[in-house]
Amino acid sequence: MHSKRLPTSFTYMTFWFPVFLVLFEFATYVSNDMSLPAMPTVVREFGAGPGQITLALTVSLLGNVALQWLLGPLSDHKGRRIVMLSGVALFVLSCSAMYWSESMPSFIALRFVQGMGVAFVAAVGYPAVHEAFDEVKAVETIALMASVALFAPLIGPVLGALVLEVAPWRTIFALIAVVGAVAGLGMAKHMPETASVTSERLSLCTIARTYRRLLGETALIRAAFAIGALAIPFMTWIALGPVIFMTNRHLGPLAYAWRQLPVIGAMSVSCLIAGQLASRISLGRLAAGGLTVVGAGAGVMVAGRLLGEGFTSAVPGFVVYAAGLGASYTALYRLALFSSDAPKGGVAAMINSILLLTMVVGVESLKRVYLCYGDWPLVVACAGIIAFGCYVGAAFLMKRLDIVPKQAVLDY
Repeated sequence: MHSKRLPTSFTYMTFWFPVFLVLFEFATYVSNDMSLPAMPTVVREFGAGPGQITLALTVSLLGNVALQWLLGPLSDHKGRRIVMLSGVALFVLSCSAMYWSESMPSFIALRFVQGMGVAFVAAVGYPAVHEAFDEVKAVETIALMASVALFAPLIGPVLGALVLEVAPWRTIFALIAVVGAVAGLGMAKHMPETASVTSERLSLCTIARTYRRLLGETALIRAAFAIGALAIPFMTWIALGPVIFMTNRHLGPLAYAWRQLPVIGAMSVSCLIAGQLASRISLGRLAAGGLTVVGAGAGVMVAGRLLGEGFTSAVPGFVVYAAGLGASYTALYRLALFSSDAPKGGVAAMINSILLLTMVVGVESLKRVYLCYGDWPLVVACAGIIAFGCYVGAAFLMKRLDIVPKQAVLDY
């Protein structure tokens, strides 16, 4: 038996559902970025070492991975709405509990749970958008959502630094909990049901069969791996920022926050441009153009570090790279999602799990490179990872430059 709640007004749904979804996405991402300026204070308060600073972000990524495998099939089976709203409640409660954290292990554990909030957006919210809209509208909407979500790392460090000027670091998480609660109330009212809901029992065997099938789809795995590899230097920039600029260079929270703006701003603007181009060129060509800019950024990184002094000389290369990453990410993700005809919740979960695990391994590896050998090997390693990601992504795109994926509709 199948049932589906369709929106009573397409225009009404297209406005309010993405608005509250992106507000929740903003809350999940800003929980990382607002807390970054506070991390040196947190580790000092709890008596931890500098290596724990990046662990807070890595653990959040692992929390994102932890539920991906279940959320996709579960939302395919039971519906997107109920699963999404459960995730909002979990995130809000974990942020509220942070106010009473009294040790580094409890802090890290709550960051892990907060990371699960992003999993609900990626494995449940994004497929709902792809299902609700046709291809052009979906890409435009996702690109706009991505740029608004990137507003979090753009202003998050600044907001976090401003809060620290007037209040304890725990206040940051209390404010985020309020934003998450508002988003949850909005989605409870406006989110449509885009999946076919069935009363059939969901078993682990069914989930295992879904993922076994997806693991056999080489193109899907290649695309997910490429997206994850391409994002590693960007996530490393965010994760190592407090260590490079605050711990090692002794900058204050606000000075550190301003150092983040050029790279994150380039990616935000690029996402907006990608949304506008989606209706004019094929997704394959949009992704290929982005990969070209990403590769050029890797070259500028290395050249800048060769000709200049210190890590800041590589920043222009990171800016160019981020601009290409923003243009290619959305298109690559859409192409990967529709490279399989399996239910999109499971496909999204597979893609997100692979790309997030790739990022976790990459960020932790680059952290070790920087702590052990300094910024020059870090720049070279970033450039090498970008080149590898471009190669894998190009291999995925070779037969897809002009292919337009089937239109995403409310019923598969």
